[in-house]
Parts: sequence; structure tokens; C-alpha cells
Amino acid sequence: MNSHEEGTPGQIARVVDLIQDKKIPAVFVETTVDQRYMETVSRNAGVEISGEVYTDAVGLEGSGAETYIKMMEYNVNVFVNGLK
Repeated sequence: MNSHEEGTPGQIARVVDLIQDKKIPAVFVETTVDQRYMETVSRNAGVEISGEVYTDAVGLEGSGAETYIKMMEYNVNVFVNGLK
């Protein structure tokens, strides 16, 4: 799901099934997208939301993701720590 497909019931069900079938241990949310849809996925799949990542824009000053390179480093750290 992304900002263009924000979670119809069918999309949520497919994502939940995929998470459970593949035993995916965590999900992540984008900083620019309403988190309610992923909260529903997280709850229904029984996995935690393990962090927020930047996808469409770099972060604000002080976020640790202020440039493209810093944003990529930030996201990698979120993924690595969230999947431990």
C-alpha cells in the first residue's frame, strides 16, 4: 500500500495474508502517508510497526534524514533495527 492505494479492505486483506504466509516479522510506515491503514494491517497480521521511513521527501532539519544520503542511511538503520 502507498499514498495512491491507501487501504481498501481487499488490499488490506491481501497484505495481511502475505505477511502471515511469508512470516514477515514487522511492517514499516512512510512518513508522508496516513498510518491508520498500516495500523490496521499490523493489528490484523499480528506484527508490530517497527518504524517510520522517508520515501517521498527528505526529513526536516534535525530528523537525521535531511539530505538524500542521510535519508537512505536513516531508512537502512530503521529497517535493520526493526527486523532484529
